[in-house]
Amino acid sequence: MRTYKNFDLFSQLLLLLAVVIGYIIQDDAITSISLIAFAILQITSQVIHLIHGKQPWKESLLRKIHLIGVAVVLVIMIYGLVKPPEDKYDMSGLGIIIYALIPAGLVALFYTVITFLEWRKIKLT
Repeated sequence: MRTYKNFDLFSQLLLLLAVVIGYIIQDDAITSISLIAFAILQITSQVIHLIHGKQPWKESLLRKIHLIGVAVVLVIMIYGLVKPPEDKYDMSGLGIIIYALIPAGLVALFYTVITFLEWRKIKLT
């Protein structure tokens, strides 16, 4: 798990750096691909941690807070998908989904902080 935690943390940081660089140089392809890879990496990490179960170095309270944040973002996005339109040109549901990306990004950054804290704990043991 130590090797994976190193890979997980530094991959997340590298992808975040790629997102920032893509944004600065205004390359939408780099930004988009990096964001998608970042999301896939975090989902994979969560599944791996779920499989490994409880560990003494895991930040269980922070992980619970993170899961609540993910659930809230998902509920908001699902609401945006099922919101009935006012007329055939109404796209307010899409607006809800787009605005839900802001807390989704914050939740993703929070998960990177959790990964860093767990990586530090593993290094100390």
